[in-house]
Amino acid sequence: MLLNTRDLQNMRAFESMTHARVVDAFELEDSINFLVEKGELGKAIGKGGVTIANARKRLGKRVAVFEDADSPEEFISKACHPVKATPLINGNDIRINVSRGQRDEISGKQIRIIKELIKRKLKIENVEFVFV
Repeated sequence: MLLNTRDLQNMRAFESMTHARVVDAFELEDSINFLVEKGELGKAIGKGGVTIANARKRLGKRVAVFEDADSPEEFISKACHPVKATPLINGNDIRINVSRGQRDEISGKQIRIIKELIKRKLKIENVEFVFV
């Protein structure tokens, strides 16, 4: 994963506001996207979403938070939540199967953010969503 100065600044600011440990941050699709350590998602969101709402206000952008996991499969499933995704990992390629009936539950913007997150975290070149 490659972090630029702005990403590092966003990570420090988000950690300061939420007290959640941030692993990665990147801007995409008019939002700042954070990956927090496993077990830190609750801190990042806060009771009733208060913490993340304050972060959005202070950063002046939409904020998305994802939680790290122990395995690539668990990581991908968490990143796609609430959509039920079945990842198939084959070397440097990942195919994420999603039920066609859930197509309306995930936007193209969300798919692009999740794909970038997976590429950065797992160092994978090709990530493909397939609606089956």
